[in-house]
Amino acid sequence: MRIKTSVFPAPESDTSVINNQRTIRLNMKSPKKGFEVSVKFTGRTLTTIWLIFFYLFSIWMVIGTLSSYQFQSDIRKEAAKKDGQKSYPVVLIMKLLELEDRVDAIGSKMRKIEEEIFRIRSERDFLKVGYVEVHSRLHTAAAQLIDKLRLAGMNDAAADLSLLTEEMIDSLKESHPVIARSAEVYGSVSNEADAYDRQMNDIDYRLEKAKSYLLEYRNRVDLIDQRIASLTENSDISQERINDLRYMRKVYVYFLALMPSQMLTLFLTLSMGALGSIIYLTRTFIDFEDHKPFSWYIFRTFLGMITAIAVFILVKAGQIIISDNSAAGQAPVDLNPFFISFLAIISGILSEQAYSKIQHSGKAFFRMEEKKKDRWAFGLQKAMTEKNVSAAEIAELTNKSLEGVKNWIQEKQLVPAKDQELIAAYLKSKARCLFSDQPPDK
Repeated sequence: MRIKTSVFPAPESDTSVINNQRTIRLNMKSPKKGFEVSVKFTGRTLTTIWLIFFYLFSIWMVIGTLSSYQFQSDIRKEAAKKDGQKSYPVVLIMKLLELEDRVDAIGSKMRKIEEEIFRIRSERDFLKVGYVEVHSRLHTAAAQLIDKLRLAGMNDAAADLSLLTEEMIDSLKESHPVIARSAEVYGSVSNEADAYDRQMNDIDYRLEKAKSYLLEYRNRVDLIDQRIASLTENSDISQERINDLRYMRKVYVYFLALMPSQMLTLFLTLSMGALGSIIYLTRTFIDFEDHKPFSWYIFRTFLGMITAIAVFILVKAGQIIISDNSAAGQAPVDLNPFFISFLAIISGILSEQAYSKIQHSGKAFFRMEEKKKDRWAFGLQKAMTEKNVSAAEIAELTNKSLEGVKNWIQEKQLVPAKDQELIAAYLKSKARCLFSDQPPDK
C-alpha cells in the first residue's frame, strides 16, 4: 500500500523562525549602514581638503603679516635713529614699488629679447653651415673656370669673371663647350651663394636690431636704478629694507607692508587666530573618537579668528600695557607682535574658554555699572557719630541743603552715586558699609 506524503513543508521550529527574522532585519539595515559609511567617508574627505587649504592660507597669512609687521617696525627704528621721529614713509615706499614694477616690466621684455637673440643666433649658426659649404663650392668652381679660361687665352675674363655675360657663355658653347659648362656651374653656385648672403644679411640685421633694443632697455633699467638709489639715499630706508621689500614681492605679501599699522595689527591678530584654530582643528581631526561634522570645522575656523579679534579688543579696552618703551623720553615703539600673536593663538585654540572670559568680563562690566546707582544710607548716621562728623559738614561737602542731608541720614531719600563716593572718602570708610540697595523697613 502506497503512503501519500503531504506536499506542504513541515512547520519550522521557533529557533529557525527567530534566525530568519534576524537575517531579514540585518538585510534591511545593511543599506542604511552603507549610506552612513559613505556619508562619513565623504565628510572626512571634505574635512581633509578644507584643512589642507586652510593650512596653506594660514601659513601664508602668518608669514606675511608677521614679516610685514617686523618690516614696518625696522623702518621706524631706522627713521628714529636718524631724525628722532617715528615715521613710516608709505608714499616713498609706494614710489619705490612703482619703480620696481617698471624694472620688472622692462626685465620681462629684456628676457624676451634675449630669447629672441638666442633664437636668431641659433638660426644663424644653422645657416652658416650651408653658407660655408656653398662658398667653398663657389671658390672651387671659380678656380676651375679661371684655369680653363687661361688655357683658352681668355686672360681678361679670367681676371674678372663678371665679364662673362650670358651672351658670351652662349657663344662659348660651340667653340669651348667645356668652358661654357664650367661657367654655367659657376653661375648656378654663385646664385646660390647670393641667396645665402641675403639670408645672412637679414639675420645679421635682426640680430643687431635686437641687440640695440636690449641695450636701450638696459639703459632704462640703469636710469631707474639710479633713481631708486637717489630716493633711498635721501630717505630713512636702507638698502637692506629695499632687499626685504623685493623678496616680499616675490612671495606676494608686500601689500601687507603698505597697510597702516593699525590695520596690519588686526590682520596679524586674525592670522594668528586662524593659526590657533588650525592647531585645534588638527588635534580634533586626528582624534577618531571625537567625530565632528564638516560644517563644524568650517565655522570653528572662523570662530577662532573672530574670538582672537574680540580678545584683542578686550585687552586693549582693559588698558593692559602691551607696548615696550626702549628708553625714557623716547616715543613708544610698536606693540610687541609676538605678544599679540600669543594672545591670538591661544584665543584661536581655546575659543570656548575665551568666550567664557569675554562673557565674564562683560558681566563684570555691567555689574560695575549697576553698582553706580542711588542707594540708601543705612550706615551713614553710625559712621558720622564714630567720626564726629556733623550733617552740616556733609552738606557743605556735597553742596546739598542741610535738610536734604538729614533726609539721607534718616533714609527718607536715596543718596546719589557721586555723593556716595565723596561721603565714603570723607569718612574714610567703604561705600558698601554706608549704603545699600535694600530700602529701609517701614
